[in-house]
Amino acid sequence: MERLFLKRSFMRLMMLVAVLIVAAPGLSADVYAETTQQDFPMTTPMWEGPYDIFIRPDLNVAYPDTGAVYWSSKITIPAGAELELVGKYAHARYMSINSYNLVTGAPTDALADVQIVPDEGSENPFMPGAKRATDRNRNFTITILNELPPEDPSQRMPNTLYAKAGDDGTLVLAWRIYVTDKNRDITGGVGLPEPHVILASGEVLDTTASYAALSIDNSPLPATTMGPMRYYSLREGLVLKSFGWPYPIPATFPSSNPPVFKKVFNVTESVSCTFINQFLGKCNPAPAYQVGQYANLDNQYMSTNVNRGYGELLVIRGKAPVTPATYQRVPYMQDGVDMRYWSITVNESMATTKVVTGTYDEQTPLDDNGYYTIVVSRPEDRPANSHERNGVKWMEWSPNGDGAVYPVNHPNDATIIFRNMLPSPDFGHAIQDVEFPGQEAEVLGPYMPVCQYMSVEEFEALGLRPWKNM
Repeated sequence: MERLFLKRSFMRLMMLVAVLIVAAPGLSADVYAETTQQDFPMTTPMWEGPYDIFIRPDLNVAYPDTGAVYWSSKITIPAGAELELVGKYAHARYMSINSYNLVTGAPTDALADVQIVPDEGSENPFMPGAKRATDRNRNFTITILNELPPEDPSQRMPNTLYAKAGDDGTLVLAWRIYVTDKNRDITGGVGLPEPHVILASGEVLDTTASYAALSIDNSPLPATTMGPMRYYSLREGLVLKSFGWPYPIPATFPSSNPPVFKKVFNVTESVSCTFINQFLGKCNPAPAYQVGQYANLDNQYMSTNVNRGYGELLVIRGKAPVTPATYQRVPYMQDGVDMRYWSITVNESMATTKVVTGTYDEQTPLDDNGYYTIVVSRPEDRPANSHERNGVKWMEWSPNGDGAVYPVNHPNDATIIFRNMLPSPDFGHAIQDVEFPGQEAEVLGPYMPVCQYMSVEEFEALGLRPWKNM
């Protein structure tokens, strides 16, 4: 009780200091609380969204990244017609367009920003070393085809997204923007791409007429969550026991101590290995790589299940890959980086596929050796030395646990996801470089996130610079 009283008193004092600093004469309040004007519509007749947990918490599905904002589109192109998307490169770290299978949520094709050739007279600000701050000459045009990508990549047509429709003719698209520049709106200060339909007759429809011609379905993407009874059977160990497992199922199942991140090769394999086969020694040693959940093809993922039954805190440490710093509107796209972006998020489970909170590269403090220290806990268990001024990033443990409602909630559960985007070919320590399960630590080396459970007292005993004593 004495420790809790002292901790709360310290927190109140820090809050009072922050208020006094913001109110102090000569200091601009926008240093501490930025406000950004929304200069362009956040949605259009073609683009449903934004998928952003703060703006649209109802669209918190498919494990969204907190450093990104998404839009989806479900459209049908008229017979014999072609579709072009006309837009401007966002003022952001990254942007892309993906196509998907509506039934499985698996990606079909993608175009990353560096793959999009600018219109004549414009420049691509995402190229390494490119000038990225100008508001002029940012135009591009993308062609959308109702076809599968060519088996031979050399046969791809430039600026073309292959978006083979389902049996009902519906094309499924997602537009993504990561880390918009400071004080830019969520579209990256340029608005969303607009459609131009080219009819079989050769007539080019303007944007308004194109909206009418596309048979747009404005409903959100269907959540690819697991059914409650199937999740319950897996989480309670009932499926494992059906395979003859003779031991009691602990409350911390299926988490381990310490937690270990594993690459997600495909969702089916990850689920079966996590809840069944790892205990039977039967995880697939060479699973096919095929992600679902409307994943971004430019990202690859590792995840681990964690449980507060092992400790009040989860502490994650690893070396941070070098990424381009863009948020402060830097004038040029940084070259010579390890990858474009990385992030860590705290999530619920397959029962909901919701994200709780997250941190990405530029938001995460680093120590003198380029390592991050992240503490995940409930707010009431937050150590007094788990602040950015201490070189520590704090994130909230999932307040709803695994998020399951029926028939049982597991309040101590959480799922942690680690993402790597567009690693440089010569980096060699990215999730993308892991070819088989079990290679993660060897391949990532110092960039492998290492987890341990701790008590509040243990972490606070590490002092004002905890990372110096870890």
